[in-house]
Amino acid sequence: MRRMSIRRAMGLGLLWLIASPLPAALMVTDLPQAVFARVGEDTISAEEFKQFFHNYVRNRFYHGKIPQGEQARIRQDAAQALIRKVLLVQEARRRGYRPEAERVAKTLEAMLEDYRKRYGEREDWPAFQARLARRLRRFLENQSILIQLKKDLARVPDPEDAEIRKYYADHPDKFTSPEQLRVAVILLRVAPSSTPAVWEQAMEEGRRIHRQLEAGADFAELARLHSADDSAEQGGDMGYLHRGMLAPPVQKALDTLQPGELTPPLRLLQGVAIFRLLDRKPPRRHPYAKVEARARELYLREARQQRIAALEAQLWKKTAIQVNRRYDPAAGGHTEGTPGTTHEP
Repeated sequence: MRRMSIRRAMGLGLLWLIASPLPAALMVTDLPQAVFARVGEDTISAEEFKQFFHNYVRNRFYHGKIPQGEQARIRQDAAQALIRKVLLVQEARRRGYRPEAERVAKTLEAMLEDYRKRYGEREDWPAFQARLARRLRRFLENQSILIQLKKDLARVPDPEDAEIRKYYADHPDKFTSPEQLRVAVILLRVAPSSTPAVWEQAMEEGRRIHRQLEAGADFAELARLHSADDSAEQGGDMGYLHRGMLAPPVQKALDTLQPGELTPPLRLLQGVAIFRLLDRKPPRRHPYAKVEARARELYLREARQQRIAALEAQLWKKTAIQVNRRYDPAAGGHTEGTPGTTHEP
């Protein structure tokens, strides 16, 4: 039986990923089919973007799955991210940065060895290895000079105390502990797939326990007796929780309570639950003296990010950027697939 080539093995089921109009600032034009875009004097191949998008999604989303309805925006974000990367690499070259040859060579050797272990038995490994080595070397060399450029851009002047104090005053949300709720729960566990009759039985039991509590029964005692939650041994006490840690219906119910009050029985994914609000700590802004180091760190981080963003905007504005009409749906281009392309590592 003929063994499948690496190119085909890695390319099966992968379709071309451009499916959203690109930014108006980009010029859409006719380019060769294998070309996704031209950025100044550099060319981004359709295959290069496909690989970049694949990694972009894998790094941003759990299990590499894009949230429903977000595909178009994420594809556009990835296209812009790749173009920005190319612009910065070009700028690094213009500034005279050189790849760290020894580090690039060692990393390349390790990466090729890893690929050899996985694909060395394939019939087309020798030819594939040569192509792969060229691609990886180019990638590593670009990464090397890009890191050097960003490292230099990160050298921002040490701010004066007045600047840090102003940042602290202008960003109160960054230095404020959110509201905390101390909550106790009695959970009557019900499997999500249970019949309506089982759910109604659990709800009726919840109403019975709620009546007992309203009549003065001890919450902790009933929690130890009835609750299936891990907090049962602590009398249902879940400790202090930040907003967002509880399911929206629970949070909404607790928002209306004063300490000591109960929610009605609530149907949740895990079953039927009754909550008691034990305590409420309001949001608290930390004094400047306590968070000065944190404020300085955030100020410097944002200053560095702004320097890089400003340079990217400048380069974007002055560089000729062309995107292939074939891959721009707004121009009537194809979006289903790119004939003849394959997915290589």
